[in-house]
Amino acid sequence: MAEWPGADRVKLLITPEPCSVAEQEALLIAWVKKEKPDVVLCALGQTCDWLRKAGYSIPGDIGVAHIWLSDDTTHWSGIDPDLESVGAALVNWLLAQIQANARGTPKRVHRLSFLGQWSEGKTTR
Repeated sequence: MAEWPGADRVKLLITPEPCSVAEQEALLIAWVKKEKPDVVLCALGQTCDWLRKAGYSIPGDIGVAHIWLSDDTTHWSGIDPDLESVGAALVNWLLAQIQANARGTPKRVHRLSFLGQWSEGKTTR
């Protein structure tokens, strides 16, 4: 996006911390009215409710995509983190540690990472 002409860019909305739920809603609606984005990429399950309350049709007027789909965003478009696979891999890693009689905090940091997968939901065109 940094390579796009300035007139084509949408300024990012990053809410300050701490920020109440009411403040987040007000900031989002003000930002949408000013920037007029095609899609909102979010991490909050209330985003669609806030936009609908402000009179927007989803996905008709504006799309919404969630960066971490969960139980409260089941029909949304966004990234499915595949938590079942993450949990299964963690159990396997833990069992390997137990079988190896490994105890205490590991001397080296271990990271387990899975790429999320796009899930075509009902909140984007």
